[in-house]
Amino acid sequence: MPDEATQIARWEELIGRPTRDLTYYKLLAALRFAIVCARSTDISIARGVARPDTTLHIRNPAGLLLYRWLGEPVPDLAPEFTAMMARFVRKRAGRTG
Repeated sequence: MPDEATQIARWEELIGRPTRDLTYYKLLAALRFAIVCARSTDISIARGVARPDTTLHIRNPAGLLLYRWLGEPVPDLAPEFTAMMARFVRKRAGRTG
């Protein structure tokens, strides 16, 4: 995966003009993804997969990125997220070929 500067240069090359308001669009993308994560958490709670007292709504990677970009204090990831990713990694490691 190319770094951000390389991606931007390629995009500008392809569309034939410079980027504008990139910070705005990056924040918008982070906000949209944070909303998707919050909605996914709502669905997980409704299905009984996540506990009702989970903090995944606001303590997910997209939310943390948004906190950072807005200059807000960045909390730790929700413990449930860390546990979920550990299960995913173990499950993937069990698959071979």
